[in-house]
Amino acid sequence: MRGGGMAVVWALAALAGVPAGASGWACSGEGLPQVGCGAGGCEAGEGLTPVAVSLTPGGILSACYYTGCHEGPVTALLLDGGLLTAVARDAGWSHPGGSAEPVGLMLRPDAGFGVLVASGFFTPVRCDPWDGPAEGED
Repeated sequence: MRGGGMAVVWALAALAGVPAGASGWACSGEGLPQVGCGAGGCEAGEGLTPVAVSLTPGGILSACYYTGCHEGPVTALLLDGGLLTAVARDAGWSHPGGSAEPVGLMLRPDAGFGVLVASGFFTPVRCDPWDGPAEGED
């Protein structure tokens, strides 16, 4: 879902009330709680784990924490019912020893909030339209 496919999604997003000019998202979980889930159920974390999430105009989903980042190309993107959902099926870990895993971001563009699902955690995030480097820049 790279290149032209992403352009179609952003065009559809504009029709669904996404702020004009938004072609990606930058999100932060700063000051928001994190919920961890496993086989035994879910539990709110006692501390706050800072997380920075980006969905770039080129279709890369990145989720960064204290110790590193999961990052990979978006393999599924859906805009339906005012919700934008992006999944990177094999988001690689930035440090040796880590493994690739699915990472998902669901956000409500008109309200500027969403939830990150990664590594067994559900983290609420506040999101703003992308203002990172233009495509091809670092």
